[in-house]
Amino acid sequence: MNIKVTNFGPVARASLKIAPITVIIGRNNLGKSFLSQLVFSVLSSLSSRRTIPFFEAPEFSERFNFARWGLLDIPTAFIAEQIIEDNDGFRRIVRSFKRGEISRDKAIQSLAKYCADYLAVSLDEIFFDQLERTFGVAPGDLVRLGKNKSTISISMSPHSYFLIMFRASGKHSTKLRLDYDHALTHLYNNRELLSSPESVKTKTGVRRQTEKLMASIKSIVFDGFNITRAFYLPAGRGGLMDSWETISTAWTALAPVAIPRGISMPPLPGTSAMFYTILQSLSGGRRKGDFYNTKDAFRRILGGDLEITMDYALKGKRNIEYVLNINNETRKINIIHAASMVKELGPLYLIVQEVLRKNDLFIVEEPESHLHPTAQRDFMKIMIGLVEQGVYVLFTTHSDLLLRSVGHFVYESSKKKDGNTVSLSSLSVNLVKETEKGSVSNNIRLTRKGAIESLPTFDEVTNELYDEELRLERDRNQH
Repeated sequence: MNIKVTNFGPVARASLKIAPITVIIGRNNLGKSFLSQLVFSVLSSLSSRRTIPFFEAPEFSERFNFARWGLLDIPTAFIAEQIIEDNDGFRRIVRSFKRGEISRDKAIQSLAKYCADYLAVSLDEIFFDQLERTFGVAPGDLVRLGKNKSTISISMSPHSYFLIMFRASGKHSTKLRLDYDHALTHLYNNRELLSSPESVKTKTGVRRQTEKLMASIKSIVFDGFNITRAFYLPAGRGGLMDSWETISTAWTALAPVAIPRGISMPPLPGTSAMFYTILQSLSGGRRKGDFYNTKDAFRRILGGDLEITMDYALKGKRNIEYVLNINNETRKINIIHAASMVKELGPLYLIVQEVLRKNDLFIVEEPESHLHPTAQRDFMKIMIGLVEQGVYVLFTTHSDLLLRSVGHFVYESSKKKDGNTVSLSSLSVNLVKETEKGSVSNNIRLTRKGAIESLPTFDEVTNELYDEELRLERDRNQH
């Protein structure tokens, strides 16, 4: 999957390949978080966003409409019904084919364009809703300062891409660009499509044929795309965990009566709200996820364990405790009193062992935060193990050590003779740099052994330190 963007926030131009392992590295304040949040918005618009309810009470989730569709989740039958009901031109083509006024191929060609347009309009509505939720501002405010519009290109197959455009004024549109030569060849080979005028003789027949046509168009557009869900863990998790007790108590206590009492919740950044949403959904170990076997590896880094307990005095409230075992004595402390490393890494641990599944995209900002270099490498070993089992991961980072470790571990994985492996082609490294025209991203190439030959803006610092040490050594020798 490839995402290209222009004039988005501080980013003048970027091209990202979303691979099983995607790393965005660069200096501060250049747009790494903007790009990772954009990726999250795109993936959440395409795939399911209904998997993490905020509160257990069904009446609350329905009232606030947290359950929302991704484009791939919309039933094809529902799409077909909408196209037939809302589009006079579509119905005219069907009637013309039924009367024998146009050929099967001409009918398929014309109807395919209506289906493509419907997908584009649907994604436009879903994406801009998600973009606003993720960034917490109107989409027009995300256009780069001094520019009138931003464009985003999303390609999941070689034969199609979505082109999204939005202006600082707030206007936006989405188009689906298809390689119609390829698409029509694919559709013509499907002999079940409009096999005869009899196939659309009844309303049921028209609906079935439209469903088949839409399914075929979607298979072309999403060829090879298999990411099912996206999770976003923002930077500053330690600070968010310090506020967890307050947020969990307030939201749980006030949510059921917020509307009738006219209570207004203070605003939260979109990614922070999503982070709390995921934590609120955890069961505290009663539900073991697909990667529960990572528990011991995480515990070795944490130097202990984490437990989630329910506060039955306040239904829905969850307490997170850090569990230490010293000299055969167990001690539990509230996570707000734990070390910064525990608060940064702990939420990742809880989510991985309970929620994460194969084909999920796990986005983590600054996973190196408050981790000793040894712990960074141990953490990356866990992440590479998840990728070997089908998880997609995306990191933003300032750590060249973490990035170089990723390259080495991927190379080691690629040489395994048994079990699942990760190839070097599964690693996409994107360096965000500052230019006179704004931030741009460039792909960083790795050697055949997973090493990075050159990492601009990072290697310069290392060289400066080396030169400085030589100068200081010379000064010491002279005195």
